[in-house]
Parts: sequence; C-alpha cells; structure tokens
Amino acid sequence: MAAEPNTSSIELYRRQDMLELHSVDWEMALQIFNVMGWTPERPLDAYAALPFFVTDSEGKAMHHAGEALFAEIRDEPLLSVSVQMDLGVLYRISEFVDGGAFIVGRKGAYAQARADGHFD
Repeated sequence: MAAEPNTSSIELYRRQDMLELHSVDWEMALQIFNVMGWTPERPLDAYAALPFFVTDSEGKAMHHAGEALFAEIRDEPLLSVSVQMDLGVLYRISEFVDGGAFIVGRKGAYAQARADGHFD
C-alpha cells in the first residue's frame, strides 16, 4: 500500500505576518529553490522538522532562487507545465521568505506565540 502524501498544514511566520500552507507545498518549494540555485545551510529534510528557524540571509537566497524560476518562465512560458506545484502558491512562498527571518511551525504556532507574548 502506498503511503499517503502529507497534507498537514504548517505556518511560516514572523512577528508581523504569517503564511499558512500545506507541508507538501513547503517541501516542494524547498526542492525547487534548491534546483534553481539556493544552497541550503542544512540538509533539506531539516527544513521540514518543526519548529525550524530560517535566517534572513537564507530566506533572501530562497527568494532569489524563486525569482530565477519566474524569470525563466517569463522567457519560456511552456516551462511552467514542468513545475510540479501551484505557481501561485510558490510565488506567495517566495515573496514571504524575502521578508526577513522566519519560523516554520505547526498550524496554530503563530497564534500561540502571540498569545505567549513572544512578539511583544
């Protein structure tokens, strides 16, 4: 019997904002960023271990890799069919990671961190 894909929700968050998405989208985005030139500071699977902290410089490097993919798609639109995820979701992730250091956490982690006063 084949394993079912992990469709649990996760959150990428920082003090001022949060992005909720499926864990499979985050994992696919990491793979795409890697293919497009981002060199992870740690093994890729570490970025899916929750909670996980991503530095500002690493987020910006991820964003630049996302920009590289979208530039290639603008030049060659048919390339978009080879990307194995929703490009709108990938774009939202790419824009979010450009905004500064962030935490990857389980659904509800952002609300809990706010309630615990971690952003005061």
